[in-house]
Amino acid sequence: MTINDRIEAFLRGNGVSDDELVHYGVPGMKWGVRRGTTGTSLGAIVKRRAEKRAASSSEEHLNTRAAIKKGRHQLTNKELQDTITRLNLEQQYDRLSPSAKAKAAKTTSRILGQVGNTILSTAIQTSVKIGANAVLDAAGFDSKGRKKD
Repeated sequence: MTINDRIEAFLRGNGVSDDELVHYGVPGMKWGVRRGTTGTSLGAIVKRRAEKRAASSSEEHLNTRAAIKKGRHQLTNKELQDTITRLNLEQQYDRLSPSAKAKAAKTTSRILGQVGNTILSTAIQTSVKIGANAVLDAAGFDSKGRKKD
């Protein structure tokens, strides 16, 4: 019994005919939104991510972000100094540590350089071979250096 046969048998057993359109959805459910089990809803996932991110961030980082949101006019001198120090340290760190983009650019440049060298070497060898054959032909020799008749 195929899956289609099973579906048809189920529908006939529940009093549904072929010319009826039946909807087994959830009333009020939005299209494209999945209803998950406990803890798998979108809200729960977002909340867990935020908690995880907050747990992995340092206290200084969180304080700096809170101070930036406050605005400089609402900060004390100490808070402003701590914020500036933290932001300067973050900038220095970003400048000193190579980014993934810089690493990728360096690797790509190296690979393209190798490919370019290979192509250029092949082109030079082909050109020299063609030139040498032209000179030999003009002198009356074949490509192996033997005198033509």
